Amino acid sequence: SVDRFGSVITNNNIISKFAEKGEYKGNGVINGGVYIIKEEFFEKAKLLSKFSMEKDVFEILLNNFDFFGFPFSNYFIDIGVPEDYKRAQNEFKGFKY
Repeated sequence: SVDRFGSVITNNNIISKFAEKGEYKGNGVINGGVYIIKEEFFEKAKLLSKFSMEKDVFEILLNNFDFFGFPFSNYFIDIGVPEDYKRAQNEFKGFKY
């Protein structure tokens, strides 16, 4: 269920919309918040010290550029929620990297 997460609307892996938490209910594709962006983008962009990538950047750029989403159906944990952040700290202790 996407109720708790920001989600994305896609067509053939091209993102057409970034939806806020709670905007859509039921099944869907969540935004995992992993992006590949060239460093020069941040050097050239005039961004505030605090901003939302989805609302302040991506929604504006979606009209002029293609954004691609890659479905991933493996382990995911939202560390933006205190309970899950604590759970992740315990789960990640066993990861080898």
